[in-house]
Amino acid sequence: MLRAVMLFESLRIAGARGRSFILGRPVRRIAALTATLLGVLAAAPACSTQCDRHPNEPPTVFTGGTTHDDWYESSPVTGPFLDFAPGRTYRFIHGLGGPPQNLECYFSFNPYPLDGGVNSPGLVPCGGNQSTFQDDNATYFDIRNDTCSEVFLRVFASDPWPLPDSGASPSSPPKPDASTADSGP
Repeated sequence: MLRAVMLFESLRIAGARGRSFILGRPVRRIAALTATLLGVLAAAPACSTQCDRHPNEPPTVFTGGTTHDDWYESSPVTGPFLDFAPGRTYRFIHGLGGPPQNLECYFSFNPYPLDGGVNSPGLVPCGGNQSTFQDDNATYFDIRNDTCSEVFLRVFASDPWPLPDSGASPSSPPKPDASTADSGP
C-alpha cells in the first residue's frame, strides 16, 4: 500500500512540473489542436449563414407580361426572365378575368435561358418552397421565393375559373349545381 501511495505522489509531482508519464508531447499537441478545432466549429454556424428573406415585405407588383384569351405569361420562354431574389414575392397582374386553375413556374440562372449558345443555361420547372404560391384572385396571383437562392423566374398561368354570378369568392372554384351534381350510387 505504501508503494502505491509513493507511486501516486511521484506521478502527481511529475505532472505538476509539466511532465506527464501518461501523455507524451505529441499526444498533448494533438489533444490541444483538437480542442481548439472543436471550439472553432462550435462557434461557427451549423450549415451557413442565413439570408434575410424579408417575410413582411410587400409584394413587388409586376404588370408586364402577355395575356391572351385564357392564358398569361410573364415573359416568352426565351426571356427575359424576372430576377427572383431570396425572399422576394411577385404579384403578377394577369388580366385573365378569373383566378388561374393552372400555374407553371420555370427557373434559370440566366435571364435569357435559351440564348442558343453551346453553354445555354436552359430552364427547369420550379419546385419546393422556391416558388411558394401565396395568393390569387380574378386580378392577380402571388409567388414567393422562400429560399436563399437567387434565380430568374418565368410564370405561365392558364384556364381561369369563371367568375361567379353572386356570393362566392372569385378565388374559389365554382360550386356544382345541385340539379347536375352526381348523387352517387
